[in-house]
Amino acid sequence: MTALRFMSVRKSFAGGTVLDGLDFSVGKGEVYRLLGPNGSGKSTAINILCDLLEPDSGAVEIGGKPAWMMSRIALASAPRRSPSIVTCTPLRIYGSFATSMVSQALKRPSA
Repeated sequence: MTALRFMSVRKSFAGGTVLDGLDFSVGKGEVYRLLGPNGSGKSTAINILCDLLEPDSGAVEIGGKPAWMMSRIALASAPRRSPSIVTCTPLRIYGSFATSMVSQALKRPSA
């Protein structure tokens, strides 16, 4: 089962193209890391996964469902956090949302 899939995701900003046809999938139980130099699109990909940015084209799925749908479920069910959340790094915050989204997707029966 594919837990996460980026399909031909493209994103550009005024400074140029950041993601140009990003394609990859992560199977259930697999662990992947996004590595690359500054400006290579790592944060942009995570922001698209968490529905904080919309891709110019392409799609992202979590457990076979659109990521935007799953991110809203994860955000709605995220536990209330203390005010210290503002001191957390964005990666830690995104990581907890992504983990929650993938876990939600894997718990749901497929249609």
